[in-house]
Amino acid sequence: LSNGLDSDGFVEGILLAAGSDLLVQDNTIDDADGNGVFADAGTADVVVDDNEITNSGAWGVNAVGVDDLDVMDNLIDDNLGGVIVEDSSEVDIIDNDILNNGDQGGVLVTDSDVVTVGNNLITGGSTIDISGSSDVVVEFNTLTGTGGINLTAITGVTEVNDNEVTDGSGGISLEDVSDGATVTENEVDDNSADGVTATDIVGDLDVAENIVTDNDGDGVTVLNVTEGDTTIAMNLVEDNDQTTPPASNHGISVSEVADLFIDENEVTNNDDDGILVSDAM
Repeated sequence: LSNGLDSDGFVEGILLAAGSDLLVQDNTIDDADGNGVFADAGTADVVVDDNEITNSGAWGVNAVGVDDLDVMDNLIDDNLGGVIVEDSSEVDIIDNDILNNGDQGGVLVTDSDVVTVGNNLITGGSTIDISGSSDVVVEFNTLTGTGGINLTAITGVTEVNDNEVTDGSGGISLEDVSDGATVTENEVDDNSADGVTATDIVGDLDVAENIVTDNDGDGVTVLNVTEGDTTIAMNLVEDNDQTTPPASNHGISVSEVADLFIDENEVTNNDDDGILVSDAM
């Protein structure tokens, strides 16, 4: 609690090697050669709360094999990466400012169960990337100038709701989701990619009440949904157009779906077709 760690030459700012009920709170950690906080396998019930973690040579927070992890209310600024979690469970990454972190990413979660990434502010080229995980909720995050939100190989609950993704290189992308998904009430604006993309979904897919505008690509793209209903409803899809020819961009593009409902959308001023449907049963 409440330590100041500021020096050249140390590896991890705080290393949690083993144990349970571990609290890291109110510390200032600057200039670690490795991670700001590293929770290794063998730790459980770890809380990383209200720390200032800056200028790390690796990740602000790195957790591997942690059962019950809370990363919340931290300032994680100008590290090589923001928060990385692997092979963990009951993961909550909430209310953090993850700013100006480098090439490795903003939030990267792999092979974990019951994951919530919520109400974080993320800037500076980073992304929220979650893969190989189950029961994932991504909600109320603000991403500005980032690579967007990318979910791949997700089972169980999959929800991407109430996020703002603007002025970056990516929008919202879901791929290989096994038990249906909801993408609702997000604002996806002015990104140099498609706005919302969902590919290879098994189960019901709902894309509803999103604002998808001014992206360099299709507004909403859905490809290959099986064993469920696809509902695209009450979205504002406007001014999506890749500026580099010969790209041809659609407001809503849907292909290879079974039961399809497209209702009450406002689709205006996109580059090519307003709504394109192909290979639907």
